[in-house]
Amino acid sequence: MKNCLKKLNEDGYVVIPSLIDIDRLEAFYDTYVKFLLNVAKHIGLNPTNDSNYYLRHQLIIEIYAKSSDAGAFIYDTFNRHVSFYSFFDDKKILEVAALLCNAKTIDDLAVTEHQFFISPPKAEGDKNLLGWHQDSGYFSEFSSRFDSLTCWFALEECTSGDGALWVVKGSHKSGSIEHKSNKFGIHKDTEIDKRGSV
Repeated sequence: MKNCLKKLNEDGYVVIPSLIDIDRLEAFYDTYVKFLLNVAKHIGLNPTNDSNYYLRHQLIIEIYAKSSDAGAFIYDTFNRHVSFYSFFDDKKILEVAALLCNAKTIDDLAVTEHQFFISPPKAEGDKNLLGWHQDSGYFSEFSSRFDSLTCWFALEECTSGDGALWVVKGSHKSGSIEHKSNKFGIHKDTEIDKRGSV
């Protein structure tokens, strides 16, 4: 694990595979699918396909297509759902976060923000991309007094073609990137040199 801390300090990120227990992840999916099925029923969708792929990937697209309000409801509600919060109670995850934040114990950690983020395609072939941005730009007052860490968990297999997170090695050493308000809030797509991104 000390190698992880060294890599984080050098590159600004570290990948730690298999941190979420598979049983916990499956329980999370069960809750998520039941939640989606309830929303689908509420807006008049009656899905008949019960395959895992359909329920985890396609149903959310159909819900967004039928009602953008329902999509927003899913995002807002599931972010407060107990099954999502339970990820923050996982001792293994908290111990890794404590190590990476130089905290003495997990009791020294504070979760200041969390998001369950669903990014379905807007239409066939139209990717819904989040532009380049710097997470610490949102928490500059907080992060100036404390060590801060963003943890990103891909709950599905992902590749560079279907939703992977891209990072630029060493960009954390360049200081804060200016963020300006736009119609989506305090996010601004930032033009960066993608050479060196992984």
